[in-house]
This record gives sequence, structure tokens and C-alpha cells, in this order.
Amino acid sequence: MESMTPFSSFRLRDESDRAILKRITSREEAALSELFDRYGSIVYTLLMRMLRAVDETEEILEDVFLQAWNKPDAYQPSKWSVYAWILTVARNGAVERLRSRGQRKQTHPSGALLAPPNLSLGRGGEGLSDEQKSVAGILSGLSAQEQNILALAYYDCQTQTEISAKLNISTEGVKSGIRSGLTAIRTGLEKGSQK
Repeated sequence: MESMTPFSSFRLRDESDRAILKRITSREEAALSELFDRYGSIVYTLLMRMLRAVDETEEILEDVFLQAWNKPDAYQPSKWSVYAWILTVARNGAVERLRSRGQRKQTHPSGALLAPPNLSLGRGGEGLSDEQKSVAGILSGLSAQEQNILALAYYDCQTQTEISAKLNISTEGVKSGIRSGLTAIRTGLEKGSQK
């Protein structure tokens, strides 16, 4: 019998997520509740990390799951997992909110460089799933510079030029850091999925 890896667990979860979306398409309210129970915590954590405002985080969190309820057909299984789709909808909502505030760049306490977010702090104290722990492990294996570059680009929506100025490195260094960081993540995920 094949042993379960975090990535085989992820594939099983994605099949389950797709079944939940199918039930949402049939307007089954309990399915939306299941989707929220599964991903509400991590979405809340992502939104708080980006917005740093409870009221806006809660508003966009609600919008994310309303979108899943109102437009479940927007999910494209050939493009991404349900998990990635939900996080993308959330991130896009946060980016729109930051832009409407007229602020893409976030201010960090004492100008400190970013560390990867503490993903284990999810709403309600829920811990990470096995696949989230695996991804967090991959991220922790990146250099501090790669982690900072990716965090500034992803969470703070900064351009390569802005990241270059903030970290005092060339834009080529930023491009290289993004490329090598994403390559390491992709390689780690591919290795995990082959187990």
C-alpha cells in the first residue's frame, strides 16, 4: 500500500474540495460552511498579514466566501486547486483594497525586514495541515533575502524597483531572488508530489 505523504493528502483534499464546490453549485449551504471551516482560518491570516485591519479583513473574508457561493463556476480545475483559487481570490481582494486606500506599500514596525508570516496563527488557533507544513518547510529553506523578496512582492504588492530600493539590491538581484525562490518552491512541491 502506498504511504500517505503531505502531497497525496493534498490531492485527496483537492478532490474533496471539488466535491464541496459541486455541492455549492447545487446551493447546499452546509457545503459553504465546510469550505469556510476548511479555509477560513488561513484566508483570515493572509488578509490580516496584508491589510493589518480587522474590519477590512473580515469584510474581504466574507466577500471571498460569498464569491465562492455566488460564482463557484469561476473555479477552473485545470488552472489551480480549490485552495489556491480561494487564496488568490482573497489576495486579489486585499490588493484591490490596498489600492483603493492609495497604498500598496505596507509599513513595517521599525522598518524591519520581513520574515515569512507565522502561518500557524490562523483564526481560532487552528494549526496547519500537512501540506501547509510542507510548504512552510520549503519556504524556511530559502535564503533570508529570497524570503524577504517574495514576502515584499506577494504580501506587500511591491514592484521589483520598490523591493530593490527597500533591500538595497539591484533589480536584477530582485529578479534573480524571485526566480530562484519560486524555482525552489516548485522543485520542493514536485518532489513532494512524487513520493
